[in-house]
Amino acid sequence: MARARAESALSTNDGPLVLALASLKGGVGKTTSAVHIAAHLAESWHTVLLADGDRIRTAMAWGRGGALPFTVGGMASLSGAGKYDAVVIDSRGGLEDADLIDLADARAALEDAGIPALAQTVRLPEAFRDANNGGVLVRDVRGNSLAKGLWAEYGRVTREIVAMTGGKL
Repeated sequence: MARARAESALSTNDGPLVLALASLKGGVGKTTSAVHIAAHLAESWHTVLLADGDRIRTAMAWGRGGALPFTVGGMASLSGAGKYDAVVIDSRGGLEDADLIDLADARAALEDAGIPALAQTVRLPEAFRDANNGGVLVRDVRGNSLAKGLWAEYGRVTREIVAMTGGKL
């Protein structure tokens, strides 16, 4: 029996939910997070665009295999963002002239500015590299006992993000 697409709890009258992932440094799992958050949103019956703003286009390479449940495009794809329920932006890492700060300092600075920080975290083991190399989500990595648990961690992160915006998954 075919399931009908549920009405979006993410989009607002002003357009899609937009999540931008940024980092003062490259190589910290930003693209991995963007891919897995976009996948969790897409699997909750939402149309999702992942806009890859990184210089080396890692998310676009990850999506070339066609196994991801959402659209991946470059930053130019944002011109069509209004047709999606959610847009995840993977911004470039390694901002020039940026001083690195540790996680505790970053969390404190965000809280001082009134910007909510996530309570959920995700470990970063080799299963994510295997997923990237295979062009699949971490839940689809074979032979790694952590893969399913890591997928669940991103599920909790995604639910927390959506709850912060007042939406529901």
